[in-house]
Formats: sequence, structure tokens, C-alpha cells
Amino acid sequence: MKTIYFVRHGLTENNENNLFQTYTTKLSDKGVKQAGDLAEYFNQIPIEIIISSDMTRAVETAKIVATKININIIETPLLREMSRPSTVRDKSRDDPAIKVIIEE
Repeated sequence: MKTIYFVRHGLTENNENNLFQTYTTKLSDKGVKQAGDLAEYFNQIPIEIIISSDMTRAVETAKIVATKININIIETPLLREMSRPSTVRDKSRDDPAIKVIIEE
């Protein structure tokens, strides 16, 4: 029997500032540390494959883990998060105008 682990990417500056993500949003310093901690955790577990979204923050997280456990990554757009309108990317989740767009 195979065990599958689902892992969310590390923290980004957009997460920290309550902004919607873009496809190229990078990990923050804290997110890099989180990915390093995750790599330490997975270093103790036999992993056969890493499949990652092709979004920058997901690939950064996967690469940190993959480097630690010496394994390749398969990147795919099939694992991208929900696509939001381009008008909300990098915008505050608290902005009333943005809330209206999301509700629509």
C-alpha cells in the first residue's frame, strides 16, 4: 500500500500581507524555513516521488525537500490552485472592491 502526503507550499509575502497570490509569488523567508523543516521531516520517511504544482512557491517548496532527500520533482499545472481573476492578483483580500469581484 502506498502512502500519499499532500503538502501546501511554505508561507509567501502575499500570505503574510493578506494578498491574493500570483502564479509567480515566491516563498518568504519564513516560507523557506518552513520548507526546510518539512525537508527534515521527510528525510526520515521513504519518498518515491514528488509531484508539484508548477507555481513558483510550490516548486520552491518541493525543490527544498527534493534536494534534502535527493529525489527528482515532476511539475504539473494540474495541481495549480483555483484560478482567480487577474484583477485580484496581488490585491488585498480585505479591499471591498476585490470582495465584490470574488463574490461575482
